[in-house]
Amino acid sequence: MSSAPRSSLLVVSDLHLGAALRPPMTDRSYQMIEKLDTELEQFLAYHLQHPAMTEEGIRLPWTLVFNGDTIDFMHMGLTVAEHIQLEAEESLYGLSFVRRRSRWKLQEIAKYHHRAFMALANFIERGNQCVFVVGNHDADLWFEKVRRDLRSLIVRHTKQPKAVKRAIHFAPWFYYEEGRVYIEHGHRFDAYSTFPDPLNPVDLESGEMKPTFGHWGLRYFCNPVPTLPIHDLDDWTTGDFIRWAWTKAGVGLVSLVAFYLNFLWRYLKDTAEARLKATRDEVKDGESSSRKRKRSRRLARYAKRSKLTLGSVHKLDELREAHVGASLGRFVLAAHMDKILMVISSGLGIVLLLIFCSGWLLYLSLGIGSILFSLIWVGFARLRPAQDPHPQMSEVAQKIGQITDVPLVVLGHTHRPVLEDDGEVKWLNPGSWEHLPRASGHGFDAPCTCVAKFGVVKGEGEQMEVGLYQWCSVRKRSELIQNFQGGEQEVLGKLSDSASET
Repeated sequence: MSSAPRSSLLVVSDLHLGAALRPPMTDRSYQMIEKLDTELEQFLAYHLQHPAMTEEGIRLPWTLVFNGDTIDFMHMGLTVAEHIQLEAEESLYGLSFVRRRSRWKLQEIAKYHHRAFMALANFIERGNQCVFVVGNHDADLWFEKVRRDLRSLIVRHTKQPKAVKRAIHFAPWFYYEEGRVYIEHGHRFDAYSTFPDPLNPVDLESGEMKPTFGHWGLRYFCNPVPTLPIHDLDDWTTGDFIRWAWTKAGVGLVSLVAFYLNFLWRYLKDTAEARLKATRDEVKDGESSSRKRKRSRRLARYAKRSKLTLGSVHKLDELREAHVGASLGRFVLAAHMDKILMVISSGLGIVLLLIFCSGWLLYLSLGIGSILFSLIWVGFARLRPAQDPHPQMSEVAQKIGQITDVPLVVLGHTHRPVLEDDGEVKWLNPGSWEHLPRASGHGFDAPCTCVAKFGVVKGEGEQMEVGLYQWCSVRKRSELIQNFQGGEQEVLGKLSDSASET
């Protein structure tokens, strides 16, 4: 007797519900919220009307996989509420990254995005499943109470609360279907976005988030500088940042530098304190309950849940990138402090040469110094943690596919849609919906340039079909861009760059 066919997968990455909730709230903010809700509502309604079908004409349910950064606790910056007593720092730096603030943020996001929550409840109520894979912007879902709140906020919109609640699942690390697909957000491979320990990003006892470069940078640098366009930073170069700082900072260069140094100091201090606390706990609790043993037990639980071997789970864990605070040298390079030190030291060196040298000795010294400066500059650049993890994702996907023995690996996080088949394993990045509220439209009969991309997985084995689609907000339908079916590749459209569409 053959087994029942698996459900088809809809994979949406980086939805970022709540990202527009940053002060000051303007008409544009509400328009962005409305647009994102409308598109998600229509997207889900379309796929209710267009389910996947078996060859026998049997309707298959969807499993909607939100691949991380679905609820944007990180960017959500509202602080005005009568029932919240702000702490001293929160009036300047925004809400702290603790559990009670995460719960309040989720309530506010659900209130502003109520149409999205209603649409999701209706989609699940119609017999479909929903999986929330946790990313770096919604790492707050590691808190059990926050997960419970999210379930409650969804089921309140349905007449079948028990059934809908059972159909909502969470994957703190990865979602895996044996022989078919491995889905992970991807921030573990980004030194600036990963946590000191990706398997333990929050302190469950104190209810505090553990420090990451991205979280602390947002709170202590971006929040006090409201003119910084945080949604565009993914595509900025160093030159873009310098031009903005010189012309549009609005707080003055001195204040900007002060905020940046304050952020670096806090991140370094908090990271060091977290490391010292972990060391003290190991000494206090003894070897039997050391951090290493606790971590091994976590990995064993993941192996049991996923039905992967423990060795495979250990190999997946070892693929993670070290966070930028893993060592002082790594932190200096990540913060570009080496550049500042080199420029200052080279300036002092030139002054000393001008004082003590002359003639051919001066020119020779300057020449040798320039060569050494260039070599050291390039050497540090190679050691610096990569700010853009996207180029390495393809190699990571191949390694994950070999470890888990699946033909498809899904990694998001970088916001760039990709369906690639350069090796034995296909790599799918569903892109991001974050830029959708700021994207311009197109004519009804014109080629689609909409930014909302997503993945679809149908069937399994030799019949498995993997597609990269875009949701056309003008024609209100899903349109196939690129497809893999039975080992054959078909490219139906050209991927457009999300940054250029915004």
